[in-house]
Amino acid sequence: MSRADASFARSGDDLKVSYGRNSVTIKNHFRKNTIEAIRFIDAGERIDRDQIETAVRQDEQRRQRQRDGRDSRDSASGGGGGGGLSREGAAGIAGAIGAEDPGNLTREEQDAFDQGRQAREEAEEAREKAEREERERNGDELEI
Repeated sequence: MSRADASFARSGDDLKVSYGRNSVTIKNHFRKNTIEAIRFIDAGERIDRDQIETAVRQDEQRRQRQRDGRDSRDSASGGGGGGGLSREGAAGIAGAIGAEDPGNLTREEQDAFDQGRQAREEAEEAREKAEREERERNGDELEI
């Protein structure tokens, strides 16, 4: 994994580093400056606190452009020809955000719902594992 594979975000005083389906949240990073650097082991890269701050700003600007429709490279299309989200897509999202199974889905919609739920559960497990590892390390440098 390299810096290019990671996405950085600020949520209140927390720093969230996402990579693939995984993420790590460093609680109170922006209040206490808890992380001095992040080292990307596979790529041999290291970014310091200032570079982390820059990455957070750049990634937030990219996300804002996507929300504003100015950057369509990573935007999702719902299909169905009308520009909206298909029922299958909506079912997948519902599963991913933890909604209750409505029980009246087609087979395709149920599959999408189940896949969304599974992805959410895997992400939660990965987050919990990463947070445990972070607490165990209890150091100034995060390795991912």
